[in-house]
Amino acid sequence: MTAPTLNRDFILSDSARKLPAMHHPWRRLRDVLPDWQVVLRSLPVGLLGATDTDRRTILLDSRMLQVQRRCTLDHELAHAEAGDVGCQHRHRETAINQASARRLVPIDRLLEVIVWANGLAELADECWVDVETMRCRMQHLHPAERAAVNRALASRDNEESP
Repeated sequence: MTAPTLNRDFILSDSARKLPAMHHPWRRLRDVLPDWQVVLRSLPVGLLGATDTDRRTILLDSRMLQVQRRCTLDHELAHAEAGDVGCQHRHRETAINQASARRLVPIDRLLEVIVWANGLAELADECWVDVETMRCRMQHLHPAERAAVNRALASRDNEESP
């Protein structure tokens, strides 16, 4: 018997199942913005993160849960990579939210989980994102993604019918 091998595209969790590699914001920070730093500290209520382009620093509220830090870091990374400075207009924030949600929740993982998850909170938990990120992902599916989700749900419903 040969030992399982790992590659960039898949993680072998056991011999019978391959999982797509999960997007990892901390690795992205290391690989794409190696001269940037992350500072955890208490931020004003309602502010989860901020990007200081001049100081090459991403601030994250230290009171967040791990899943919130993951989502907020990815959001702030998108700002940093784009070179955004200062507060952004609502349209820009919406675009950043959508891009981050797509990176954090690949369609293959969404399709795998949506057929059995019981609601948005469980779907978010299984995809290791917060509910707001999952809500954004679901609200802004590409038409082809929406069709795939609908097919997956219809297939599930047909299997459950007597």
